[in-house]
Amino acid sequence: MLGERQHLLDVAYWMLGTGPDADEVVAETYRRWYGLADTDRARIAEPLLWLMKTAGALCLTWPNLPERRGPGAAAAAGCTTAKTCPSLADEVSEVLLTALDSLSPAERAAFVLNDAFGMPPQVVAEIVGQTEREIGELTERARRTLRLRRSSPTMPQQHVRMVRAFREACAAEDSAFCHLCWPLTPRPSSTAAARCGLGSGRSTAP
Repeated sequence: MLGERQHLLDVAYWMLGTGPDADEVVAETYRRWYGLADTDRARIAEPLLWLMKTAGALCLTWPNLPERRGPGAAAAAGCTTAKTCPSLADEVSEVLLTALDSLSPAERAAFVLNDAFGMPPQVVAEIVGQTEREIGELTERARRTLRLRRSSPTMPQQHVRMVRAFREACAAEDSAFCHLCWPLTPRPSSTAAARCGLGSGRSTAP
């Protein structure tokens, strides 16, 4: 149960950008789950998939969506999900969340759910309310936007932190964090990337 809840928190955090919002979404997700009749819950073949679909749909309609927040709100919330060194995760969290905030809600959902968490395209399409083809287009558009941000001039220290965070996430086999860092990491190590299935899996190489 704890692992399941953490997985939902991770999804909600990267879709919304703050820990408090993620907590509220997950709490509402479980409220809806336990609000079902016992017979209805028993008919659900994959409870975790149901929970993820519910959480994802809630994120897309959440009152505190990233584009409705003031600047700096995401950074102030901190990163509480990555398995990498906590201080390093906090350092790069602002960069990641700011980059994700540049995407539309649909692009962000497609990228986070498809690339970072590997949800089946048909499930992502159902959550976002688009066709599978449109989800593919949204995901690719999100990747291009993030790669463009990577090519923008940044402080050398920021590049170093992104590379270090990427390598540590891969070493920890933190697949979601690896996939989130991948488009923004300058010259990512192919060896490190292979540990998380990057370059040949669900995420295209930059």
